[in-house]
Amino acid sequence: MGGFRVDLGALTNASQGIDGMEEPMNIIDEIPEPHRTIIIEVLEDKDPQLLETLRTSAPPTFDVWLGVTDTMIDAMSEHYGPGHEPDETGKQIDNALGAFMLRWPSDALADS
Repeated sequence: MGGFRVDLGALTNASQGIDGMEEPMNIIDEIPEPHRTIIIEVLEDKDPQLLETLRTSAPPTFDVWLGVTDTMIDAMSEHYGPGHEPDETGKQIDNALGAFMLRWPSDALADS
């Protein structure tokens, strides 16, 4: 007897539609947790307009990429402890920036 099989993995994967085709993602959605949360927190505080750009576009232009890296580096510099080493928050910011840069290496970006 033939049956109807539903692939629940395809239905529950946020990046796929019901037919299994990839849906466009924005820049923020492509950053894995917990790094996504850190980037959102930093940009909400430092540059909400840049955060909105990340939520409404993909992939980043070089100018957007540079804005994210500069903002994250500035935020990390506020969390240096003794010996100019980042404290725990600084390490989280550094790791989030690393995840962003691994996802979009600067040499793979479109011109602005």
